[in-house]
Amino acid sequence: MKLLTGLILVLGLAACGPIRNLEKMVGTTDEMKDQTIQLNKTTRDMKEETKALNAGMIKTNNSTHLFALVTAMKELNSKENTEQLSPPALMMLPAFAFTKEAEPHEIMETFHMLWNDTVYGAGDQKDNPDATAEEAHLRRRKVSRAAAGAIAGFTPREKFNQIVADEITNRGDYEGSAYAFAAARFEFIREWLYEPKVKKAKGADINLKLVKKALDYYTDLKQITSFPFLDRLDFNVEQFIETTDPKDPMGKRKVLVAQRFRVQASDLVASARGVRDYLEDNLPPAMAKNPEMKALISQMK
Repeated sequence: MKLLTGLILVLGLAACGPIRNLEKMVGTTDEMKDQTIQLNKTTRDMKEETKALNAGMIKTNNSTHLFALVTAMKELNSKENTEQLSPPALMMLPAFAFTKEAEPHEIMETFHMLWNDTVYGAGDQKDNPDATAEEAHLRRRKVSRAAAGAIAGFTPREKFNQIVADEITNRGDYEGSAYAFAAARFEFIREWLYEPKVKKAKGADINLKLVKKALDYYTDLKQITSFPFLDRLDFNVEQFIETTDPKDPMGKRKVLVAQRFRVQASDLVASARGVRDYLEDNLPPAMAKNPEMKALISQMK
């Protein structure tokens, strides 16, 4: 009996340590739960702050984006930059800036507006009070035509591909204007970028870098002439070209006639032949023997 009592006492004393340790563990666990709750609260707060910060950044980015687009369009249509339309030299930088910043749908929407203004635009005499209403009307339409061409021409290839997919392949809201976009792109690149890039170069300026860029423009043109809808790239803009009235025997009276904008594969063939001939006639001797140069030129046909 004494032995049993002693054994119980020993076991009781031995159990006191674990019980006290268990109480400490329970206390520690409660503290950990409190810390976890506080940590979760802090994490939620951080998420909310991050969300607010991201919203602020998005708003700032959107504001910066819109400011860039508005500024580019203002410069593109300014009186100073539109005094010369052939070539539209001072309109090129604003058009490049706009197309670099704008999303494909923004580019298409802007082109649609400019193209409609080309076809139907109203006159504005405030820049030239001495102009007649008809003259102001025609001038406004020609500026819009030049701006539309510059935007179409400078649109990066990947954005142009997206426009074709969205508006032509998938029959988007601007399908009709998208055909005009492709035609204007072809005309602008061929007339103001591809041929002048090469034919204005002399001597040492005719190098691999120049011909690679020319080939890049040729690739853009070739893409358009390879489209299955090439026959849709044919437009008449009514009352757009001033010419002598054939009914006036004195040849003094002017009338406005339609201008046709049309893309044909033969247009590119002729342009490429002219570029190749110019290069072959004007290449510096060292470049004429360069195998890479020969390969680049041979691709433009």
